Amino acid sequence: MIRACIYTRISSEEKARKESNSLEAQREVCEHYIQVQREKEWKFAGLYEDPGYSGKDMNRPGIQQLLDDAKSGKVDVLVTYKIDRVSRSLREFYRFWEILQEHKVTFVSATQNFDTSSSMGMLTLNILLSFAQFERELTVERTAAKMASRAEKGKWNGGWFPIGYDYDRSKQLLIPNKKEAKLVREIFRLVIKEQKPRIVKNQINALGYRTKVRTIKRRTGQMQKVGGNWFDEDNIINIVRNPIYKGMVRYKGRVFPAEHKAIVDARTWEKANKVLSSRPKRLVIHKDEHVHLLKGLVRCGDCGLMMIPYPSGKKDKKGQPYLYYSCVANSN
Repeated sequence: MIRACIYTRISSEEKARKESNSLEAQREVCEHYIQVQREKEWKFAGLYEDPGYSGKDMNRPGIQQLLDDAKSGKVDVLVTYKIDRVSRSLREFYRFWEILQEHKVTFVSATQNFDTSSSMGMLTLNILLSFAQFERELTVERTAAKMASRAEKGKWNGGWFPIGYDYDRSKQLLIPNKKEAKLVREIFRLVIKEQKPRIVKNQINALGYRTKVRTIKRRTGQMQKVGGNWFDEDNIINIVRNPIYKGMVRYKGRVFPAEHKAIVDARTWEKANKVLSSRPKRLVIHKDEHVHLLKGLVRCGDCGLMMIPYPSGKKDKKGQPYLYYSCVANSN
């Protein structure tokens, strides 16, 4: 008996575009392929899935479990819908492929009519993988060009909308939130008056204000509320430095007049930022049980703010979240 396992993946972007190759569709095609191979004694032996994960690297729970089982001798053949379901990176795929080879696992694409047990299959594999990587790099370039064009037109490029605003999806426009906008104006006023963000955050917290509460959807499909925390000094500084509050959008270090309404006037924004720029630089020492070699060194390529370690939502075998560097503006 030859144990044939199936791997499926679909990224968040593909979900949003509602592409036809859903996890269910991929699985059905692969199951049919295995059934056709019954005379070769193929038998379905397991399913590995990665819903909502990009193919740019191998940091995915499904693919990691598959590799562990391959190393344990539990897999003879791996069947996938297309090669790009495994990876869109030549370098990453070859690392993956070397592990399969080492443990004598055959790789098969159900819709591209090849398997790696033949030299022709290996040639086809290299050609298809090259095109997959080219397509990914082309998509990155097109996305960057589109975001630059949107910014120049004054459109917000998405992400977690900042405190003080809600987002009207039908109009694709940031709309001031009356309650939060009042808080933002109070923060600017206090910064100008008190001159010290530390004092401002204490006063804001004492008034009962908290950071913006957002509802996010986890990869598991569960909805979860995040935010609603005490304001810290960095929250105050990031709000004051964000040009979005004076009716501007920022992209790659440049600012453009925006479509949305400003919460504070340009004069108030400049006065508050002058207060921050006149403050002496302070040495910040963070206590953290993890070692982050780039903490305090790297800055956001779009806005120039500090990048901090942030949990991605993906977890290792021990249940600990993987961390990546994210702009501090996302914590507001």
